[in-house]
Amino acid sequence: MGCAEVAKEPDKKGEMRRHAVSTSRKDDLPAVNTCRSSSKNVCKGACGASEPGADASLGSSARRKEGFKPTLRQRRKMQRDFLDMLGPMGHLLKTVLDICPDVFAWFADKDDRLMFVSRMNVEMCNLGSELDVIGKTCGELFPQHMAEIYMEKCRQVRRTGRPLVETVYDHASDFSTELRIGNILPLRTPGGKIVGTVSIYRRANSNESTPDWYGKVKRAVAYIDAHYAEGVSVETVARESGLSESQFRRVFEQVIAKSPVDYITTIRLNAARKLLATTEKSVADIAVEVGFFDQSHFIKAFKRERGTTPGRYRREIWKK
Repeated sequence: MGCAEVAKEPDKKGEMRRHAVSTSRKDDLPAVNTCRSSSKNVCKGACGASEPGADASLGSSARRKEGFKPTLRQRRKMQRDFLDMLGPMGHLLKTVLDICPDVFAWFADKDDRLMFVSRMNVEMCNLGSELDVIGKTCGELFPQHMAEIYMEKCRQVRRTGRPLVETVYDHASDFSTELRIGNILPLRTPGGKIVGTVSIYRRANSNESTPDWYGKVKRAVAYIDAHYAEGVSVETVARESGLSESQFRRVFEQVIAKSPVDYITTIRLNAARKLLATTEKSVADIAVEVGFFDQSHFIKAFKRERGTTPGRYRREIWKK
C-alpha cells in the first residue's frame, strides 16, 4: 500500500537522523492523504516503528486492561498524536469536518477506536462531548449488532484500501428519522500507510437527490418517516413505493439491510429517544405517541435495541 521506507543519514553533527522516503505506489486508490510534504521532508509517523499514535500515551497492556479508563489528558494526547501522524493536514481536516453543517463524521484508528467525532455527531448522538468518546469503540457506545456494522465497514476499507462511496446506511446511531448516505475513506500517513478511516455521512431528505437505484426505497423511507406513529403496514408502504409487497421486501432489505418491520420499529425508537432526552413526558405517553401498542411493548423493543430501559436511558442523558 505504498508504506514508507525508513532511511538513515548523518547530519552535520555526525549523528544519525531518520527521515521518511516515500516509495512510489502503483494503482493509487482514492484516499485521504493529509500531507503535502515532499518525500525529502521529515514526516512524523511515516513508518510503524516511529508512529506516535495512541500507544505513545497509553501502553498497550494498559489499554487492553479490562475496565481501564484513560484520563482527559490521555484522551487529548491520543487524539493529538493520531492527527499528527496524518501529517500537517490532519488537524485541518478535523476542523473542516467539525464546522460543516449537516455533516456527520468521525475518524477511527486501526484498532476501531474513535479519534475524532464531529460536533454534529456529538449533538445527534447525545455523546456529551467529543473527548468523552476518544479512545472508545462503537461497541462501547452502541448495541453490538449496530456497532459491528459500522466497524466492519471501516475494517473493509482499511483492509482493501478502497473507499465505500454513496452508500445507504441505517441511521440508528444518530437517532434521526432521515436516510443517511455515507462515505468511508482510508486515512494514510504521509508515507502512504493506512492507519485508520474517516467516515462522512450526510442527510438524504425526500426532496434531495440520491442515486437513482435508491428511488423506490427512498419514497418508502419518506413515507415511513412521515407516518411511523400511525398503524403503518408493509403493504401500504410497498404500494406507496410502487412495488408489490414481495418485491418491496426484497429491495428494501438489499438497500437498508433490515426488514421493513424492523426499520419501522427503529424509526419509532429513534423518535422515542428524542422525546426521552428533550421532554418530561412519561414513558407510557411516549410509547403511544411514537406508535407502540403499549408501554410494555415499547420497553421490550427499546431494551432489545439499546441495551437499557427507557427510564434508565433518560436518567443517563439528563446527568450530562
